[in-house]
Amino acid sequence: MAQPLKALHPGETSPPRRPALSPRPQSNRLWIAVHLPVFPLEALVRRSHLATRTPAAQVQVAVDTPTAAVHTGAAAVVEPQKGHLRVVVANDTALDQGVSPGLKLNAAQARSPALAVLNRSAEVEHRELVSLACWVRRITPQVSLEPPQALVLEVGGSLKLWGGLDSIREALDRELGRRRLTAHLCTAPTALAALWLARDGHEDVLSAKQLAGRLGALPLRVTGWPQAVRRLLKKMGAGTVGDCLRLPRDGLIRRVGQRYLDDLDQSLGHRQDLRTAFSPDQRFSSVVEFQEEVAEPQVIADAGKKLILRLAEALHRHQAQIASCRYGFRHLHRPATVVRINQVVPTYEPQKITDLFLSRLETLSLPAPVTALSLTTGKTTPMTGLNATLFPTCPEVAPETTLGELIARLRTRLGAEDIHGLGLAEDHRPEAAWSQVKDHRAGVGRSKVKDHRAGVAGNQGKNLRAGPVASKDASGHPQRPLWLLPAPVSVAGADGGRKHLELESGPERVEAGWWEGRDTSRDYYIARTSKGKRLWVFRDRRSDRDDWYLHGIFG
Repeated sequence: MAQPLKALHPGETSPPRRPALSPRPQSNRLWIAVHLPVFPLEALVRRSHLATRTPAAQVQVAVDTPTAAVHTGAAAVVEPQKGHLRVVVANDTALDQGVSPGLKLNAAQARSPALAVLNRSAEVEHRELVSLACWVRRITPQVSLEPPQALVLEVGGSLKLWGGLDSIREALDRELGRRRLTAHLCTAPTALAALWLARDGHEDVLSAKQLAGRLGALPLRVTGWPQAVRRLLKKMGAGTVGDCLRLPRDGLIRRVGQRYLDDLDQSLGHRQDLRTAFSPDQRFSSVVEFQEEVAEPQVIADAGKKLILRLAEALHRHQAQIASCRYGFRHLHRPATVVRINQVVPTYEPQKITDLFLSRLETLSLPAPVTALSLTTGKTTPMTGLNATLFPTCPEVAPETTLGELIARLRTRLGAEDIHGLGLAEDHRPEAAWSQVKDHRAGVGRSKVKDHRAGVAGNQGKNLRAGPVASKDASGHPQRPLWLLPAPVSVAGADGGRKHLELESGPERVEAGWWEGRDTSRDYYIARTSKGKRLWVFRDRRSDRDDWYLHGIFG
């Protein structure tokens, strides 16, 4: 069965004088901040990432320590800081025994010999925070991550749907309890104000008039500013947010920077806080299971078509497109055979996806019969369709799309590593003037090509012996052969092969490579053989002999 896309109160104090800034945000905006004070510890417990370390550079922890021991006994999370392992967060039991954040590990173990130590994992924390944000999107789509251990959500537009603020907070409390996460929730008219108040464990502030007074008493640590900035402000006599609000604005900018003044203005609602809403990665996953082992290609092909039709319906429903697919051919007693198909141009059309799958299936050799076929896509992107044509004579498909389909077919049949694009490099030596690129669109632009060619031709006629004039194409650049040899080949014969060639145009001098220790100095000519073939040859100016080499062939 196809799985859906995973979407996937104290008294008031008079505020300081407000500067003339942008208008105050709309009054119906209301933010809830969810601060997770012991998130580094609880995230590891949820994922059962209890680390095993040894003394000295690492930490010693019993392998069979049960997860329950972290809840009932003393536990702490550590990470390297300034060359030492220090405690980042500890549970209540460890705090009661004197283990506090910032304490060195050896000191923490001296105070709590039975301390269970876990290594901090930024990856686990991010994964858990993203998982929580995905659930919070059920309440509102306006969710912003505040890593490493907080998120904020705008609920002003969801109050009527949920029946008020209390219902929203109850839903959050239930989910946080289900996940066994300790959290401080705070509501305020601005996102930064809610976040700062939540970090300090304060109650809700629903009135914008109370923001200045309630924020003014907060210590600077709630802002998340760098320690160097907080130390500088402390030396200036500013230990709270209110102290910073009372400082001269120009002086604050000169000493710490505009960013921190903007934070203060945004917390009070004097400046718009433009945030990027969290958007989870959307992927499609589905599987077709066979009643018995299958080896017939036609049966497997029909199952693949069925999966692709499910995918097309999901993409159409979500107005999305994909650029990659992963097919898994599951076997009974062997690891699954995984086939990845990458498309140059993202698509949502089932016929294109089916053609690539069938083309790859024709060349695929399976080690055993198949018991199931699965399809998993990469990250989806918004659908971009082509406009219909007004006149029948107009092309209906963009050239870029046609080229992308051709490259995708070639990569499917011949292998992705055998198909590549060409790009120009800034080097006058012909053998070094190009490079392989994965993306066929990654070549150098036209203007850069002109500059490159003009640089090669710039030395023409300067200190060269008399001879034919260098031939140029319609754009005024020197002619280049279609076929370039992998390496120059010596022209055999008497007089260095010179008498067998009739020089048509040239010379064109190329001098480069001295910065790599491979100095090159060549005079290139377009020559014709007695049989009428046009060749691109050069004379090596660094050689004492009159050596000639063949480097390219004109078509």
